[in-house]
Amino acid sequence: MYAVGMRYSMGLEVEQSYSNALKYFSKACELDDGNGCEYLARIYAKGNGIQKNTAKSTELYKKACKLGINKKYCTDKNNGKHK
Repeated sequence: MYAVGMRYSMGLEVEQSYSNALKYFSKACELDDGNGCEYLARIYAKGNGIQKNTAKSTELYKKACKLGINKKYCTDKNNGKHK
């Protein structure tokens, strides 16, 4: 699911579509794919194709961290906030 979401997000071999990326990243995150949660959080953080939602983005970044994504925003200092 995550890989398909990336294709739509970046327009790789398909027409770029944030709505399709959102659909696939959401499904990946539901299946506890940390990468899917991270990129879904990015869509909410930037408001790509949807209304920007910082609270939802932070929630998804935190879930990605719990699922083992090793990024700088996973530290207690950043509290799940993407910089």
